[in-house]
Amino acid sequence: MQTSHTTIASAPAVTRMHWSTRGLLILAFAGVAGVVALHAGLLPRGGWGADEYQTFGMFRQNGWSYLWFRFWSWSPRPFSEALIALYALLVRATDRPHLALVLGVFWAAALVALLPALSGARGVARLYRLLGALSLLCVVILGRDVGSVFYWPFGAVAYAPVVVIGMALLFHSAATPAPRRSARTVIGASLIAVAWASEVGAMLVIVYTSVSVLWLVWRRERIGLAIWLPLFAAGTLIAGLVLGTRGGMPMLPDGNAARYHHPMASVLAAAQRLLPELLSFDGRHFDGRALLVGTLVKLAFFIGIQGCWMSTDPALRDARARLPVLALSLPLTCFAILTASYYEFGTDCCDRHAFIRQAFWFMTIAALAIWTAPAAAPDRGWRSVVTPVALLFAVGLMLAPRVPDLWRDYAAYREPMIARALTWQSGRSPGPTMTLFQPPSDRLYVNQIPDHPDGCAEGWWVDSIRRFFPGKTCIRVVSGADLPKP
Repeated sequence: MQTSHTTIASAPAVTRMHWSTRGLLILAFAGVAGVVALHAGLLPRGGWGADEYQTFGMFRQNGWSYLWFRFWSWSPRPFSEALIALYALLVRATDRPHLALVLGVFWAAALVALLPALSGARGVARLYRLLGALSLLCVVILGRDVGSVFYWPFGAVAYAPVVVIGMALLFHSAATPAPRRSARTVIGASLIAVAWASEVGAMLVIVYTSVSVLWLVWRRERIGLAIWLPLFAAGTLIAGLVLGTRGGMPMLPDGNAARYHHPMASVLAAAQRLLPELLSFDGRHFDGRALLVGTLVKLAFFIGIQGCWMSTDPALRDARARLPVLALSLPLTCFAILTASYYEFGTDCCDRHAFIRQAFWFMTIAALAIWTAPAAAPDRGWRSVVTPVALLFAVGLMLAPRVPDLWRDYAAYREPMIARALTWQSGRSPGPTMTLFQPPSDRLYVNQIPDHPDGCAEGWWVDSIRRFFPGKTCIRVVSGADLPKP
């Protein structure tokens, strides 16, 4: 058995590449990185929902006691609530939402999470690894409901860490056979943060630690068993607190009473949903076309990722021995999320969970592709063509329905910033009436607050806005064509 300090040599660096190979690789890099950059450039496109107005308004009025109340009554998630507290301090000090700054932190973290993919590689192999890592981030961003996680601050603090740490764990598992003590400490702390960020993160940690322990027992390895106990405890603690605070949620209007609070019915419904959700293009539609396109996307993605991690170094097979643990844990977590959703709400709630599940499926495919990558150089012969073409094909199919939204958002790039400035101006103006301005919704970011251009709006979210803009009793909500022109 190898020691924890085993050093893995990468495939010999190739100093010269054929011009066609170089051109395809550059094209693939430009395409994948360009898609990521296009989405990152639209951080101002995000927005606040009622949660931000409510929380920051109550924090301004009641201080830390409200955040403490929020933790114990609704959101027992230490890590994400700590981030919300920092955000609340920033908003209180500046009276501005700072969307690009706050969301940019999570986008930067997602890029940093790709760095372990480069470990142990050099030369051309390093370029292919980077292409594969960027491709994973790209298909995750192109997934459904991305706005609920990467363009909504309260969604980002709870769910973006799950995606970020999931990718980092995947690439770290593909790089080293047994992490050193310092690396194990970082991994352990990261997993605790994930478990304490959201209920989905807690489920992932519970499942991953359980499968890891079973894997170590099966391999008759006792070293390292103890490290999983605090991780399992951290995940179980949050799962228990969430169950205690949210266990009495009513069934959603589109829920099925036969599943609501019926364990076996929820388990069966989740099991029946897994395969269609894996194969579907967006995890939402399950007609023949959606299943066909989704299958093509995931098959091309598998081929491309496998090509990026090909190597002639036999030691890499041992280095990737832990990947099946993650490849099994991610689908099991999807199953747990669906089961809990059917049991708690009677349906597959919610958009953040759907985004996480789709991201987990792509991570599962990537883990299996890396684990099964054959011993061959990625830049030789037909492989140098198939790998970038397959990744471009997968990204292109997922990008196609997003193009109209990207085009419209960049055509009206300043519109969200103008809308927020007008909202703040109206909210801080004298008098009891104000107008909340919003850019139009699209598949990138869906406004959580509905339009109400005429008269005073009504709804549960109205009180949230009133708390942030005290003194306002009548609130209008306009978006899209109703926005004033600059």
